[in-house]
Amino acid sequence: MQNPQGKEIEHGVILRIVSTNIWGSDQHMVRGRTTAPKGIVLGHEITGEIIEKGKDVEFLNVGDRVSVPFNIACGRCRPAGSAIRVSA
Repeated sequence: MQNPQGKEIEHGVILRIVSTNIWGSDQHMVRGRTTAPKGIVLGHEITGEIIEKGKDVEFLNVGDRVSVPFNIACGRCRPAGSAIRVSA
């Protein structure tokens, strides 16, 4: 599996999006209480079917349907590595 720049990625999956959920923050954008770029597609918690997976993915398989929370980082990629870490 490769990212758009052609780099091999073995710890992720590719999803075919089945649905997305509209939540309170999305409603605030529609009502003008917060700003969002014109034309943005609302919804930030998605459900999809796995159509491809990297070799390091252990507990998911092609064909599985999964929901993706918006606030959990993988801990491996650069954006997750630069996030502020909170100890439990």
